[in-house]
Amino acid sequence: MYLVVSLQLILLNKVIAFDSNVAPQWTVPQEMTNQNWHGNTVETFWNNANDSKLSLTPPPDLASCFAKLRLAADLLPEFGADVDRQAKIGRLDSIKRIFDRMISKLCNEAEKEKSNIFFEEHTPAIKIAETVWKNLSNSEKDQLNVWINMMDTESEREMFTSKLNALPQQELNLTRKSTNEILGLFSKASMKPYQASFFSQFSENDLNQLKEFLKENAGDLTNIKAMTTARFRSAPYTAEQRQDIIDYLTKLARFSVNSWKTASDNLGQYSLKNHRRITSFSVGDIG
Repeated sequence: MYLVVSLQLILLNKVIAFDSNVAPQWTVPQEMTNQNWHGNTVETFWNNANDSKLSLTPPPDLASCFAKLRLAADLLPEFGADVDRQAKIGRLDSIKRIFDRMISKLCNEAEKEKSNIFFEEHTPAIKIAETVWKNLSNSEKDQLNVWINMMDTESEREMFTSKLNALPQQELNLTRKSTNEILGLFSKASMKPYQASFFSQFSENDLNQLKEFLKENAGDLTNIKAMTTARFRSAPYTAEQRQDIIDYLTKLARFSVNSWKTASDNLGQYSLKNHRRITSFSVGDIG
């Protein structure tokens, strides 16, 4: 069962402030936690100890991009499963690679820019994780491939945990901190008010329908357009806001109708195949 976060955590008008006393569903592997992390929950911009540091609040474009990714993880099972798996293993380089691919497909240009800046701040830790992978012996890589083929996530996690714990303390702390902040942002980021207003109109049944439309309609956006049109009439969205929502749903459909396959090392490097024509629509099509 995927560790997807409910839509409630995304919507500003549903959840005004995240309750940091409630552990998010996305957590750092227990072995990567320490006493400064308040147990094994992901601490990030909303750390209670840093409430006065307003600069730690994520920029709106960064938060909305990661909120879009979280909703995509719920609507697109393969993506949700891959994030879930890499979060359990704790491979920061793999997590970043998955997010990079999805950000390039689902977020707008302003959101991409803020996300790039965010990940640049974590480059040292990501490089440490990459080095851990590169320094595996051939026999270790062979064993890892066996575990991947067997879907033995627990053994993968144990291997990388032991490798990380063997790092110098400063490198280990840096890797912990970055993994914590990246997964924490994914867990807690909120959409912008107009995005939240739009998606708050979707009931659980509506979301299940949307998931089926994305899965089965092979790029035909007729049903998605109908769902969108009805909800746009409920509030005075600007043309720019409407187009942002339309672009996101269109990109979701485009991504979902292409069969994806993880690379041989199963790091979430999606290769798009079976390209099919995507029906598109824009603000001008909304009645």
